[in-house]
Amino acid sequence: MMFGGELFFAAGLGFVILGPKRMHDLLGRVARARTELKRLQNDLAGQLRTEVQDLGKGNPPNESSEESQLRPKSDAEQLGSPIY
Repeated sequence: MMFGGELFFAAGLGFVILGPKRMHDLLGRVARARTELKRLQNDLAGQLRTEVQDLGKGNPPNESSEESQLRPKSDAEQLGSPIY
């Protein structure tokens, strides 16, 4: 973890090497990437929390619509007839 002085030095060095415009663009991209990663982390945590709660209640895991579309259908599913 960087402390105040080290962070200030790194920012100053980046400003000198990259210049003000490129440094501003770079920091903007870093901020957007950090926001996206945080959103993905929250989504994953919510999905895991839901799955754990469902398993705790004895409910089988649900298959998402994306997963069901990717999984090849059996002959019985395609024909709509029960399997005997």
